[in-house]
Formats: sequence, structure tokens, C-alpha cells
Amino acid sequence: MKKIEKAILLFLMIIPVIQSVSAISNVQHSVDGNKVTLNYQGTPPFWINLRGDSNIGQAGGYLWAKTNSNSFSYDMSFAVNPSKKFYYGVKDSSWSNVNNFLIGELTTPNPNKTVPCQHFGYKYGTAKCISNKGCSVITDFDICDCIKSNGGECCSDEDCNLNIGVKGGACLNKQGILNGNSGAKCYLKPQLTGNKKLKLLIIEFAPKDVSYGSICLCNYFGTKSITNTKVYCKDPVQCFNYLEVINNPSGQVKFDYMPPANQLSSPNYVRDGEVRIPHSFYHINQYLKEEALKYGVTNIPEFEIEIKGPLMLDDLPPKTTGLFDYYNVDQYFDEKINENNIDISDFDYIAIIYLNDEGVILGLNPSDPYGVPIIVEEDRHPFVNHAGDKSVYLSLKTQNMNELAAHILIHEMLHQFGASDTYVQGEGPNAPEWCTHFSCCTDPDGIPEPNKVPKYPQTKGCIMCAEAPIVIELGKQIPTSDLGQQVICEKTAKEIGWTG
Repeated sequence: MKKIEKAILLFLMIIPVIQSVSAISNVQHSVDGNKVTLNYQGTPPFWINLRGDSNIGQAGGYLWAKTNSNSFSYDMSFAVNPSKKFYYGVKDSSWSNVNNFLIGELTTPNPNKTVPCQHFGYKYGTAKCISNKGCSVITDFDICDCIKSNGGECCSDEDCNLNIGVKGGACLNKQGILNGNSGAKCYLKPQLTGNKKLKLLIIEFAPKDVSYGSICLCNYFGTKSITNTKVYCKDPVQCFNYLEVINNPSGQVKFDYMPPANQLSSPNYVRDGEVRIPHSFYHINQYLKEEALKYGVTNIPEFEIEIKGPLMLDDLPPKTTGLFDYYNVDQYFDEKINENNIDISDFDYIAIIYLNDEGVILGLNPSDPYGVPIIVEEDRHPFVNHAGDKSVYLSLKTQNMNELAAHILIHEMLHQFGASDTYVQGEGPNAPEWCTHFSCCTDPDGIPEPNKVPKYPQTKGCIMCAEAPIVIELGKQIPTSDLGQQVICEKTAKEIGWTG
């Protein structure tokens, strides 16, 4: 997820030597133009919330940040805030007092002249730039080329490759979440290359009395069928529940007996004449290895996976209010990890899995002549899957006996190595007219064969497009059935270091 209009979620991990302090204290700020610097003492990690009101710690605001540093700086020129007054708080175990500051004056445009217009980050940069036409009001958004200003040193990853002198340089916040690059800095982003072991801890959480969907091989009027709803399987041969499917160490559950695909009475889980059962989290290594070989890459990291849980929750995660309302969710699970005394210090990456059983079919209503299903109706407070710093957060529906669990883990983990999303949102004020879905794959980055003639329909989907659908026409797409139809496309391969 990249685009936000008025809020930024920023994850930083800057690890200096810090003396432990029992509670947040000595919170101060300084302002230089649009740049604010906060200083404070306490026990890391620190959460920072900057917003246009004094409701510190509540969902929303202009910016959330998580850092281990005792100092935090950010250029607030992206924020559309005519009052120029911002409130902030810093938290370790508890929030500091609410403080506020004023940023420097914004440039008032002249509608009759070619003048510097304040660009708020909707395209190509947040620096002030000379417009080829005047801006009529301060909320008109000028479009200009990237300008390295306000302490910035890069406009693109290519700039950083030159500065650092090695492949894999990246321009931090070159687009930010608002597509701005003012004040962007170069850093060396980890690449998915090299023969090394990476320790991945998967921690699963579930509501009390959680229910799981199942995948079953069933006897069906003298033949066999596969169903993803156990209650509809009158004579089951063998079943696996959702947890058994996603956590299988071999990468995929194996039925003791599976007839050939052409002998199954239903097409469920059959593609190209083969039976295709959903993969588990452990399949990530095999998937990445096979995709890397397509680009001639033979040495990539291997994830050593350890799974803990599922741990039963006494309460539900906080209810989110929008696509980017992550902070309370992340904090909630951070606290649950501490409460359960889980040591994460030896792991390179952490995956938080929330098992959401809303919608699971529990049975059929015996008093209803049509057999209306009885389902879990409680709102389990799902959230949008997202990546943080060295961590990913997945909200998975336990009724979905498909490839979504493995797909989402791979998708979010690729973000950790520089991969960006290759889709646009189909809802909201910035949604393109051609997108008729909740999200749509972009052309050319979000389709596997952009040079195919005719271009559409495509035959596979890109893993970094949400749920990796097959695009049959720009803005129109159909789901893929399994990971075999989901590939790492060219833009992603370049971002993670597989191509030049």
C-alpha cells in the first residue's frame, strides 16, 4: 500500500546506544522551516504521533512513526494544514503530554503569474517548484520534477546507486506514501540475494473458540470430490483444517489417496488436468527458488521458519477505521508478544498472523428446509495486511481454503527486500476511472507479459499485485487459482536485486 492523502505511517529502525529510562521524559521539539525535530528520553521502541488535533494516540493523524532513536526528524511540507499548527506525542510505555509546534509559512501562490507553488506531494515531489502556470489557491497541486531540497540527496534509487557505489541503493521516502521526495535520503536496502539463512518467526493469534474451515476429499455418489466446506461433505474420506494446511512443514498437505483429476466429480482445485492443493507458509522457499531461476539467479536466502501458536486472545484487536490505520494493530500485537514472553531477538523477521474466523460455516440449520448454513457472524476486527520494519502483519480468514495465506506472506515479505506494490486502489478520490475493482494491477508493472501481442488477456498474475489476479483487460481481472499462476514480474525482480 502506497497512497495516502493526509496520513503517513513511517517505520524506522535506527539503533544507537541508548541508556534505559523508565518512562518518557524531556520531550522537546525544534522547527526549521517545515522540518520538525523531536528529542526525548525513555525506553525504546518509541511511537510518535503527529496530527492536526490533540487526540494523540487515536487512529489517524498526519504521521505515525516507530523508532529506537532518541531523536526523530521529519519534513512536514507534505501535510495540507492551513493552520500550520501540529500536535504531537511520544510514547514508550505511555504517552507523553501533548505538545504542539508551528511550521514555517507556506508560499501563497499568485494566480496571474508563473510563481513558485507549494506542491504537497501528490506527484513527483514535495519541494517548492516553479510552475508553468500559476496556482489559483494554496490547495491547487503543482506538478514539477523531483527537486533535491530540504536536506534531500536523492530523487530515485539510481541516484543512490551512484552515491553508495553498489547495487541495491535505495532512496528512502523518494515517494513516501504521498509520492513526495523532499528530503529523501539514500540507504542500502537489503536485497533477496546471496546464499544465507534468514530466521523467520511466525506468531499466530486467534480469538477464543476460533473455528477453522476445512478441505476434504469426499465420497460423492460413487465418485470422489474435493470440497472446501466440511459440512457439505456427507461422506468424508479425509479432511484437513485451515491450520493444518497453512502450517504444514512439507509445504503442502498430502491426502493419503487422491484420484486423478479427471476422475473427480467437481472441478474444485483442478487446473490444467492436475489437482492443486493450497500451499503452506513453508512453501515460500520453494516458490522463491523457482522464480529466481527464471531470472538466472541461483543464490538467494533461505528462510528458516519457526511457528508459535496459535495463541488464544482474551480480547479482539482494535477495530481499524481505514486502509492505513495500522498503529493500534501493531501496538496491540507488540503487547501480546510481550505478555506471552516471546523472545524475538534472535529472528531476522517476524510475521504476525491473525486468524479471523468470521464467516466460517459451522453447520446447517436442521430446522430450515433449505439447510441454511450457520456461520460465525461476530465481527473479529480484521485489518489490512501490511509490512512494518522487519515485520509483517497478516489478517487471514480461516474459511479461505485457497492460496491466499501463502500468497499474502510472500507478498508482504517481498516488501522487506524492496518490492513495491504493482496495483492502484479502485476506491477513493484518487482512484483511476479505468479501475472497476477494489484494486487493479497496473500496466506495465503489474502484468507478467506487458509486451505480449495481443496484450490481453494475460495468462498469469504478478505476485505484487493484490491477490495476483489475471488481467483480462486493463481494469478487469479474474482470480488466479494457485501459486503456479502467480509470478515475480520484472519490476519486482529488479527491486529485490535479481536483475540490473
